[in-house]
Amino acid sequence: MRGIRSLFVLPSVLGSIVRGAVDDGLSRRGVDNPTPENFRRHAFPAAVVIGDYVYIDGGEMSQAEGGQEPSESKPSYAMNSTLSLPIKSSWTNDSVSIRSITKKAPLQNQQIYWNDPAVNSFYTWGGMTANWGEAADNEIWKFLADGEGGGEWSKVTLSTIVAFSNSLRPIGAAFTTHNGVGYALGGDVSIRTDTSISGNLTTAIPGYVTFDMRNLTFTNSSSDGFEKYGTNMNGRAEFIPFGPDGLLIFLGGSEAPVGGVTEYDQLDWNSLSMLDPKTNKWYSQKTTGSKPTTRERHCTVGVAGPNGTYEIFIYGGMSDQTTSSSDEVFVLSLPGFVFFKSSSLGTPRNDHACVVVGKRQMLSVGGTNGYEGYPNSILQADPWKQGLGIFDMSQMQWASSYDANAAEYESPQVIRDWYDQGGLASVSWGSDDVKALFIDGSNPNVGDNGTSSTTSSSSGPYSSSTGTGDEPQTSSTPVGAIVGGAVGGVALLAAIGGAAGFLLRRRMAQKAALTDKLNSPTWQYPLVEMPTEASHGELATQQPRYELAAHDALFQQNLQEHYAPEQSYTGTTDQSLQGRDQETTSDVGF
Repeated sequence: MRGIRSLFVLPSVLGSIVRGAVDDGLSRRGVDNPTPENFRRHAFPAAVVIGDYVYIDGGEMSQAEGGQEPSESKPSYAMNSTLSLPIKSSWTNDSVSIRSITKKAPLQNQQIYWNDPAVNSFYTWGGMTANWGEAADNEIWKFLADGEGGGEWSKVTLSTIVAFSNSLRPIGAAFTTHNGVGYALGGDVSIRTDTSISGNLTTAIPGYVTFDMRNLTFTNSSSDGFEKYGTNMNGRAEFIPFGPDGLLIFLGGSEAPVGGVTEYDQLDWNSLSMLDPKTNKWYSQKTTGSKPTTRERHCTVGVAGPNGTYEIFIYGGMSDQTTSSSDEVFVLSLPGFVFFKSSSLGTPRNDHACVVVGKRQMLSVGGTNGYEGYPNSILQADPWKQGLGIFDMSQMQWASSYDANAAEYESPQVIRDWYDQGGLASVSWGSDDVKALFIDGSNPNVGDNGTSSTTSSSSGPYSSSTGTGDEPQTSSTPVGAIVGGAVGGVALLAAIGGAAGFLLRRRMAQKAALTDKLNSPTWQYPLVEMPTEASHGELATQQPRYELAAHDALFQQNLQEHYAPEQSYTGTTDQSLQGRDQETTSDVGF
């Protein structure tokens, strides 16, 4: 059994098998925005910020109705609506009014979301049909907000179709946006995500895609240089304002050899990979501080500090290292590449979404505690009303209310102290090139993916993520001298002529070859031993290895056992990571 990753798919899988037929996702009970009293869980939501509203989309809802709890055989249903909640005025999570908007786009879990708030829009691609239905067509859909908490869905007609038609439709990709351009790395594909695939294999795919939301162009690029295989499943991505044109940084997730996924490893946080999307050059930099355990299906948001730093907040996720869903919040501060851990705990959750709201608050939307097992993970009431939690990023503290009048973001005191005490001088740079990206020059306040020029967010669907962010706006905040790297807009380069035609034909052939492999009843990807040693002083001394049974066998096992979760954790567990520091406080009772 694949252990942790199988937990996220099985709620929909088992539900449809128990029903005896595949649900098209349209038949449901209840409403898409239940009362706080009836709300139980929202699994796999995505969230984006446009103007004065947070838009929540996708996933599956669980709720009580008519005094009756949701049944184990039908614990959740596909969300038929897009929701919105206001952020112009303050509210609490048991009083905020949530609006329901009719949705024409396919009902999906774990999609990619690309936000373009400058033109009041966001786009979706990929995903898996709720309730284990058939894969949707390979299309991009657009939501156009009306500025009043409403909006309308429409299907996108691309100006370039060859590269897009040759791209496999994934789930679990690490995605982010900047200046009207969306990026997505890796993910995995199966018969439930892409109509060109048959058979029971789930396949990790390499490469990253770029979607220009203004010109409606779509391109594919190699991920050679990213980790061991160029693959990433259920990780997160952020755009960070360093270097001449900005960088993409990738955070957590797991990797596996390209092909049928029979084993995988979660990526640690000892070093982080970054991409310059303009030059397609990869970089790596080691980290220090209070690092998270390995995890995937967490959420992240980014915000620029007033003195040239950039902080990325990381909440929740599922960890093979501790065999649990996390309730912790960690902060990665750049350019120091140093981690800090908040003493304020949320609630254990994964497959939630996070976005920056207002000037200094992170909003967490939905999610489940996957390690409770199915169906408990989606039947148990969320400790937070309507699945909404608010985290003050400056105070590093959870709350149950949103403050629209909160002060400007400033880096938490512990981070300011680290830089004031000369911490930046202690950074051991991976190369002179990396150091030049983060130290040389001056760093204009070019934020992204958030609600102002200083914020960003990324989460997986029901993550994510999964949250996505906003366009940068003009900022008057002065920039300190801590960090360097003037950032301009990221430009897309389009190859024209015979060379481009050759590359597109080659991609078509590559996709056809991969599809043929996936559809072959005899093809299996060989097991590959992963590295087991970490360097001195790093987070763990051994990374676990996981194996997966074939899907059909796994389904039968769960029917027989009514899904009693069994973890195939074969690595060394750091027992010290399973406890909590004595000074840590819990704020789960919102």
